[in-house]
Amino acid sequence: MRLANLRPRLRRALSFSALAVILAFTSLTLSQCRMVTDRVTGVQPLHHRPVDCIERCRDIYRISIIIENAIHRIKVQLCHGGAACLAAEEARHQAALAKIEQNRINCLQDCHDQGGGDGN
Repeated sequence: MRLANLRPRLRRALSFSALAVILAFTSLTLSQCRMVTDRVTGVQPLHHRPVDCIERCRDIYRISIIIENAIHRIKVQLCHGGAACLAAEEARHQAALAKIEQNRINCLQDCHDQGGGDGN
């Protein structure tokens, strides 16, 4: 009976650790987008393009999806066909994908808000 109690704990620990990795990765990568590109000195970099931020958001999104899908595949294998485990993993996976999508939308909105001021 102890082994039966150990597996759900292991799965729960793996779930939380995978979620922590995804959230840490997402928060670190999304924190690279700046809300404002205006400088205190008023000097603008010559190489700055608004497209760079959008491309960075898309790259972060693609990487996040790849990581989440890999985690999902591993966790499905760990379920060994258990219906309750598979249902819980599917719900977790859908929630993670929704969070990744929301992060992508927020990142793209931040890109559109950059450089809106006139420096005054």
